Amino acid sequence: MSNKIFKSNKGFTLLEVLVAIFIVSVGVGGVATIMPSLTAGSSLNQSRLTAAYLAQEGVEIVRNIRDTNWLEAHNSGGSTPLWNEGFNPCSSGCEVDYTSAANLSPSLPAYGSGRYLNIDSSGLYSYGAGTQTKFKRKITVQSAGDILTITVEVSWQEKGKSYNFSVQEKLYKW
Repeated sequence: MSNKIFKSNKGFTLLEVLVAIFIVSVGVGGVATIMPSLTAGSSLNQSRLTAAYLAQEGVEIVRNIRDTNWLEAHNSGGSTPLWNEGFNPCSSGCEVDYTSAANLSPSLPAYGSGRYLNIDSSGLYSYGAGTQTKFKRKITVQSAGDILTITVEVSWQEKGKSYNFSVQEKLYKW
């Protein structure tokens, strides 16, 4: 018997290279097909987060008005304003933001045609100056004795679909 020297093969065969290229291309193709849906979902999630913020802000505006009414009633010398003063027009819906809430007389503006909220350079949403956004906010206040039921609905359209985010909270007379 003769001694045979075995050579170790260094490198890949053509079949191994083709299999590796196929696996990599399937992986890259899968990622490429899922990316548009991920970015679309990200945009919708960002809009939902903004709508949740705007809805909670609507509740906070009503809470601030209720607290201001209570403070005025507590600090008034003669006439005592009601704790729920100014909410009557809101039984069918109101539009209010912090800039208009600061100048209440004391009734809130009626909802009307449903204006879009604007955002200014500092990031404040209002119905005043700024760039128009895709969001509309409707605040409804129902009064029953010592309880105010606040419902805030934020609606918007994105890519041809309508979306709505709603928050409801109860405020009580102190």
